[in-house]
Amino acid sequence: MKKGYKKCTCCGEPFDYENLGFTAEIGDDAGKPVCENCWSDDGSDPVATIIWNSQGDRDEFWLGNYSLHGEWDESMRPEVWEYARLVNWQGSGGYRGSYQGKAIAGWVNVIDDWFGTIDGANVEDDLAKFHKKWQEQKETPEFDMIVAFPRTSNVCACGIEVYVREADVDQFKNWLDS
Repeated sequence: MKKGYKKCTCCGEPFDYENLGFTAEIGDDAGKPVCENCWSDDGSDPVATIIWNSQGDRDEFWLGNYSLHGEWDESMRPEVWEYARLVNWQGSGGYRGSYQGKAIAGWVNVIDDWFGTIDGANVEDDLAKFHKKWQEQKETPEFDMIVAFPRTSNVCACGIEVYVREADVDQFKNWLDS
């Protein structure tokens, strides 16, 4: 192999790591070399879209198998990076299953559900209230919140997970019911 070249952990092809290489940030392959093409593909086909809400602002991140793409690095949004490291595939038989996250320390999962991406199926109860405020009315609460949309094996369904700090659970409930 040429000097400065490494083998991509994703596609297995040698590439010019010194000029066109990336290092996996997330998952079992963290720290391993990833070529530019695989890095780009990883961000364009995310396993989860993660939205950080803080004081009325929303920042979007796209979690791949090797990377977390977004405007902010780990030092600016450590909670998002910590959550992203906890997202894993949960198989339910054969190729079926979904990606699922876990609450980070000091946070609580307040919505853990799924919805139909075509027909809006399964949008009931707290998920219906959340959809109305978050998506239809574009209301953004003033407290910190992680909203994640993990991918499922069903192309017509999407997961949704909403996390708030333990201290903000009552504030979330009041916002949801207002």
